[in-house]
Amino acid sequence: MGKNQGTDIMDNKKTFLVIHALGAASPAQKEELITWLEKKDFDPKEKIGAVIRIFDSLNIKEETELKIKDYYQKALSNLEDLNRPEERKAELYNFASFLRTRNR
Repeated sequence: MGKNQGTDIMDNKKTFLVIHALGAASPAQKEELITWLEKKDFDPKEKIGAVIRIFDSLNIKEETELKIKDYYQKALSNLEDLNRPEERKAELYNFASFLRTRNR
């Protein structure tokens, strides 16, 4: 939503990507990721690069895209099942589409 790349990494946010990476990582990768998450003094570019390399080695982006697609399909299915006129659901469909295609 207009954030700079790496903001969540710099802020040590426990995003889906971090949580999923911690669960999928080898012991060495997990240790490295935790080390970066716990660092108080670091070079921002170095930290972002290191965390992204771990994500890339674990195919976190691809896994995240699959999860987004799955939840999107579930949302559409739930919208279709709503007993409301289609014109009343249009804004929800538009919002779901926006969330699906926004710059991540």
